Amino acid sequence: KGVQIAGLINGVRDSLKGVQVAGFVNVMNGNITGVQSGGLANFNLKHTKGVQLGGLLNVGLGGVEGVQLGGLVNVNTKHTRGVQVAGLVNVALGEMEGVQLAGILNVAGKTKRGWQIGVFNYADSAQYLKQIGLVNFVRRGGYKNIELATNEMLFTDLTIRSGTPYFYTLARIGIRYYPNRPFWHYGYGLGCRIAAWRTWESNTELIAYHLLRSLGRANNIRVFENFGARYQLFITKHVGKHFSIALGGALDFTSLHKEGVDYEQARTLSPTVIFDVQDAQRDWRLSGGGTLGLRFRW
Repeated sequence: KGVQIAGLINGVRDSLKGVQVAGFVNVMNGNITGVQSGGLANFNLKHTKGVQLGGLLNVGLGGVEGVQLGGLVNVNTKHTRGVQVAGLVNVALGEMEGVQLAGILNVAGKTKRGWQIGVFNYADSAQYLKQIGLVNFVRRGGYKNIELATNEMLFTDLTIRSGTPYFYTLARIGIRYYPNRPFWHYGYGLGCRIAAWRTWESNTELIAYHLLRSLGRANNIRVFENFGARYQLFITKHVGKHFSIALGGALDFTSLHKEGVDYEQARTLSPTVIFDVQDAQRDWRLSGGGTLGLRFRW
């Protein structure tokens, strides 16, 4: 019970109620209630209730209730209730309730509720988990599908959705054929399932995208010359174990550069324009439309 302060190493063979502060590493072989602060690393072979602050690495082998704050990596092999914040990677192999925030990767086992925020997020299973990242994946109980669809602008779209039913991310790329060069768009978005009953469900999504006329060639096109945002509301019918048919309405907001080489073609993409406001350089347009798609889920 108390405080250990060392220039290099602190070690306790049994339990600790208090504080360990070391310039290099703290090592525990029992339960800790308090704080471990190590210049490089903290290790606890049993339960941690409190805070681990490691310049590089925090390791908990008996469960963590509290906070792991590591410069590079946090690892916990049993239940986690609290927060993991790491510059690179968080790993919580047991049951997790809380928040993981990492610069690159979050990994969790069975997750009851919480958030994963990182470039890549993975959970073995999830109930009420929200994932925000470039790639999100839940092995069991997640929301995963690939969709081939068309919309009012006659684009053929390929969309990949992954995450949980309550909150998922999506990546999309689409093409519309033109004799000289096709129009392309690519985008990223967020979505959630707002209702489900028997073989039906409904989803709402918001997507930001970039619209361009050419891939692989400059053609005097400025970066992000034409861009937009799309709101979609779907009704989906499940057909069999792996397939679904999705039909939805949409509102599409686009901003087109009037001096762009493809402005005249771009402004004809949306057939139903609700309003069109222009200034000296840009054309701001809101249009209505819809999407019809076939989804493969697993």
